[in-house]
Parts: sequence; C-alpha cells; structure tokens
Amino acid sequence: MTENEIILELYQAKLADSGSEALENDYLKFIKQVTEGLTYKVVDFTGCQGSYQVFSRLTRLIRQYPTVYSLKFFANLNKDIGLQRIVQVCRTNPRITSLDIGCNDLSDESCSIMSDMVKYSNLNSLQLGKFDNELLHNRFTRDGITPFLIEITKLNKLRKLGLSGIGSIKQRKTIKYNEFSQVVSELVAKCSKLLTLDLSEMGFIETDLPVLTSGFERNHTLKHLSISNNSFMNSASLMKSIMINTKLRFLKISNCGVTSESIEYLAQALSRGHQLIYLDISNNRIGSNGISVLFRVLSDNIYLTELFMSNVDATSDVAASFNLFLSKNRVIHELDFSKNDLGDHMAEVLAMSIGHQTSLVTLNLSSCRISDQGVLSIGKALQPNITLKKLILRDNFFTKNAGFQLLDVLRSNTSITSLDISSNQIDMFAKNAIKTFCERNKNNKIDDTLASMRKQYINLSIDSAKIPDKQTQLNNLIEEKKKLNAEIEEIQNNIDRETNIIDMILRDDNKSLEELKQFIKDDHKVISDTEQKMQELEQNKTVDVKEFHDKIKFYEEEFDRLEKVAQNFVVQTDEIRKKGEIDKAEYAAKISQLQEMIKDVKAHLKAKATLLEYEIPENPFVEKKEEFPADDFSSYTSTTRKVEEDPLAKLEAELTKRSEMESANTGKKKKKRRVKKQKD
Repeated sequence: MTENEIILELYQAKLADSGSEALENDYLKFIKQVTEGLTYKVVDFTGCQGSYQVFSRLTRLIRQYPTVYSLKFFANLNKDIGLQRIVQVCRTNPRITSLDIGCNDLSDESCSIMSDMVKYSNLNSLQLGKFDNELLHNRFTRDGITPFLIEITKLNKLRKLGLSGIGSIKQRKTIKYNEFSQVVSELVAKCSKLLTLDLSEMGFIETDLPVLTSGFERNHTLKHLSISNNSFMNSASLMKSIMINTKLRFLKISNCGVTSESIEYLAQALSRGHQLIYLDISNNRIGSNGISVLFRVLSDNIYLTELFMSNVDATSDVAASFNLFLSKNRVIHELDFSKNDLGDHMAEVLAMSIGHQTSLVTLNLSSCRISDQGVLSIGKALQPNITLKKLILRDNFFTKNAGFQLLDVLRSNTSITSLDISSNQIDMFAKNAIKTFCERNKNNKIDDTLASMRKQYINLSIDSAKIPDKQTQLNNLIEEKKKLNAEIEEIQNNIDRETNIIDMILRDDNKSLEELKQFIKDDHKVISDTEQKMQELEQNKTVDVKEFHDKIKFYEEEFDRLEKVAQNFVVQTDEIRKKGEIDKAEYAAKISQLQEMIKDVKAHLKAKATLLEYEIPENPFVEKKEEFPADDFSSYTSTTRKVEEDPLAKLEAELTKRSEMESANTGKKKKKRRVKKQKD
C-alpha cells in the first residue's frame, strides 16, 4: 500500500472508533498532523480519539516507516484492550524509544502490561499524565500504579517519565495508598538515568513533604522537574532539597506552597551559580519581600531565560529590585508578571528600563491594575526598543481613549508583532488599528525580501491605465505576492521558532562549555595535586631507601657477628666433645680401679682372720674433707657433700665400725676369761 492509502485507512479506522462522520476539515487536519509527524520520524495521533481499530493498523504503518522512534497517542480512546497492540509494536521495533499514552482511559489492569513493555522494549521515555485540565487523565489508583513504579525503579531504564495527575483519584486509604509518597521518593532517589520527571497534580499533601524531601536530596541527575499543583502549605524544605541538584535546568513548582522562605533557598542556590534556565513559581503566596530577593539575585544571573511569576502577591514594593533586574539582566527572554497588584508606579519603573532592554522578547502584565497613565509610559519607553515582540496587557484599567493614544506613541516601534489589550474598555477601532500596526511590523520584516517585487508592482500600477493588456499580469503578480507573503510569513515563523530553539541549544551548549571548562580546571588541580603527591612520595622513597640500606647493612653486620659466634660455638662444642671423651676414658679407668679395690675389700671381709690386720685402702679419687667450724656452714659446698656421699667412703666407715665392734667383743671375752681364772 502507498503512503496515502495507509493514512486514508487510518482515518477510516479513526471514524469507526469514534463513531463520527467524515468531514473535510477533519480529514485535512488528520492528514497534515500524521504526515508532518512522519517527516520527523514520529507517529502523531494526538487527540484523534482513536481506539482498537486505529491501533490494530499501527503495525502496517510502522512497517512502511521503519525509522519511526516516537509514538504520540495522547488523548485517545486506547483503553486496556488497545494497549496490547502498542506493547507488541514497541517490543518488535527496537528503534521506538518514546511513548505518550496519557489520557487514554487506562486503568489499573494496564499496569502489569506497562511493566513488561518497559522491561522488554527499548523505551526510555514514557508519558502517562495529562497536559490539559479539560481532558480526563488515566484511571490509575495509587494501589494500582505502585507496583509499576517499584518495577521501573528497579529497572532504571527511563530517561523521561510523565505522571501528571496520576494517583490523585479518590480511593480507600489502604497501606499502599499511604506508602505512595515513599515509592515516588525512592523512584526519584534511585533512578539515576531519569532526566525529566512530571509529578504535577499527584495529590501530595503536607505530610508527604519529609518523605519527598528525602528523595530529592539524593537525586543529582534530574534536568527537568514539574511538581506543580500539589497541596503543600510550606514547601521550603522541598525547595531546599530540589536545589541541591546542580544539574537542574527546568523547574515548574507553581501552586505548590512556595513561600518567602522557599525563595530564600532558591536565591541562595542561584547566587552560587546554579544554572537554572526555566522557572515557574506562579500561583504561590510569596509576597513582595520574597520577589524582591529573587529579582536582586537575578539581576546578575546569566542563565535564567524564562521566568513565570503570575499571581505571587507582589505589589509596587518590588519596584526598586524590579528596575535593577531589568537594567542589569541581559539574558531574560520571557517574563510573566501578571495577576499582581503592580499599578501605575510599577509601569513607570518598567518604562525607565524597558527601552534599552536587549533580551526580553515576551512580557505579560495582564491583570496588574495598570491605567492609561501607566500604559502610555510603557508605550513611550518602547519606542527605541528593538527586541520586544509580544506584549500582553489584557484585563487592566485602560479607558476608551487609551487605545489610540497608545497607538500614537508606538507608531515608531518596529519590533512588536503581538499586542494583547483585550478585556479593557478600549474602542474596537483602536483594537483593529493596533492589530494593523502589529501586522505592519510583521510585514516590515519581509520587506527586504519583497523589495524587487514591490517595485515591479508599483510600476505596473502606474502603467495600468496606459497598458490594459498588462492588467492580467498585474493581477497575477498580486495573487502571487499574497501567496508569497503567506509562504514567507510561514517561513519567517518557522525561522523564528528554529532561531529560538537554536538560541536555547546555544545557551545550553555555552553552559555545558562552562561546565567543561570547570571540569578541565578541576582536572588540572587534580593533576597538580597528584604531581605534588608524587614528589612527596619520591622524597619519602629516598628516605625509605636510605633506611632500608641502613637496615641491610645492620643485618649484614649482625649476621657476620652471629656467624662468628656460631663458629666459636662449633669449636667449643668440638673441644667439649673431645674433653668429654677423655673424661669418659679416665672415669672408666677409675671405675675399673675402684671395682678392683671393692673386690679386694670384700675378699678381706670374708676372711675374718685377716680382717683385723687389714688396712682399708684410701679412695684415691676422693678429695680430703675440710674441717668446718661448728658455727660456720657457709663453706660447706656441693663438692664436700659429694665426698660424704661417695660409696667408698661409706664402705670405709662401715668397715671401721665393724672392726671396732669386733675389737670390743674380743676385749669382753678376754675379760670374762680373766675373771673366771681369778675365781678358779
């Protein structure tokens, strides 16, 4: 099938799903939307009210355009049954990395399917929330969506996640309901690849703040964060934790309990060089003091380009800081200060600095209680301004005459292409004149391109009366001019849009370059510190080597000394061994001699006849006993004890005692015989 046939089939499927009739305008709009999306490799079915019939033909379209990477199905009637088709397409086409299925009437039954879709596909961008309050968001409850959030936290694959409006459906407060903020906090803290997160209208309340604050304190990767329209009373702690992340570039925290204390934390972060580009703090009761602090900090800021502060309870008390901000800041691109009680005094202050402001392109001062005097002052100040293109002064106190007066003072301005003064008492003719003035400025931008054609048109107009046959050519040129004007205007709008995108990219690149320079500077510092450490280590190495050599020398000397001692010990051991052998031989001889002496003594002991005349030999190996004084036993040594305990000495003493006893007995016998003889 051809491209046109496939798109026509999709349109017929759309009509079948929505139950509506074919309309030419609707068909042309559908064709334009789909074809333009495909040129950017996007399947764009946003707001088509398509359902099962449309998504069942999605595979054929993807097969025809295999380079498609994004599916935009926001505000359709997909429902749970149609999600299966989308899952199949995502799993079978690895090029698809982005999916928008917000406001598709999905319920909790889709959560498990979405978990598998994220797990088994290459999706890194998933949008489930809503952007338009008039549309109904998906019917996810906190109980149903919690397992899905836990699963994508574990997977840590997504770079973009939109949850706006999810979890705000009224339901019975179960355990999972109460733990919902903890689950979201863990997702914020642990999903390190997540760069964009939308938590708007999530139904968070004041008691959820500590848990959410804990999650944001641990996140250092988010670049785009939206957490608007949650019911916080004072989100100072939340603001403090969010601004810890220095990589944050986009912050939308409107209607979220931002107070003057919150602005203090924000201002501190911006003064430290936080590179925030987009900031929306609208619909918060901040007050003039907090806004003044913010303006003073932003006067020297070189990063923030879009600032939205609608309905923040600011008054003319911020005049001085507002004047300082507009006079010094050179990067602010869009400023929304609407719905604040500013009055003519603030208009006068604005007039003092707006004339030479070189960066502001869009300014919104709707519902600011500005009267004729204030708007005329602003108009006069804008005469030399060449950058402001869009000025919104809707719903102020302008009278009927203010319209033409404003037009008179703005006549010389060539940059304003949109001036909104609706909801004022200005005359309708004045409004039309101002509209013509804006159209003039638009057309003046393409005058150089049409200069040659305008010249030809004028010449033909002059000669039309003389040359009737050229009237047709002139009419054709006029029609061609209208077509070219329309095309040029469209081209100019595209150029302006692309220029703004390029400017944003360049600003982001410049900031990235600054970060890179800082990284290089830090790397140089690390290298310098490393070199210093290496020098210290080299010095320590020299000292350690010297100490090591000294220890080696000491150990060598000690080894030599111990080796000599060992050699001496070996010599002494040999000498002792030799001496021991000699002593052993001597002791053996002595023992043999003593045994002979003992044998001889025993032999005499048996011979009683010769015992009395036998003189016991002295032990030749026992030293003589030394006499010790009775009162002095200090000289009694172990040698003496050894002599006394010698067996030969004991034997000699015993023999002496026996000899004495036998002598005594012999004497008694002789005495008895003598006595007997005397009696006889």
